[in-house]
Amino acid sequence: MTFNLPSVPEKAKVVLRLVKSLGPLLLSKSTSLSEAYAQHNLRLAKVEVFKELVIEEGRMTLGSSKSSVRNMATRRQRSGFV
Repeated sequence: MTFNLPSVPEKAKVVLRLVKSLGPLLLSKSTSLSEAYAQHNLRLAKVEVFKELVIEEGRMTLGSSKSSVRNMATRRQRSGFV
């Protein structure tokens, strides 16, 4: 007994190719769909920018906490607590 999935029928492959090739054309012909698609792409871009901002803020916070730990260690060494 094999665990392979059954193959996709040839008709389904043709329909998928047709939808993939005609989809952008149909979207561009419809004004409301075209605007919705543009808004979706804008939201994706905003999410990407926000993600990069959060990552950079995390890096800055991590860097400042590392320098704070280094400063505390140097102060302890200078004061003779270590």
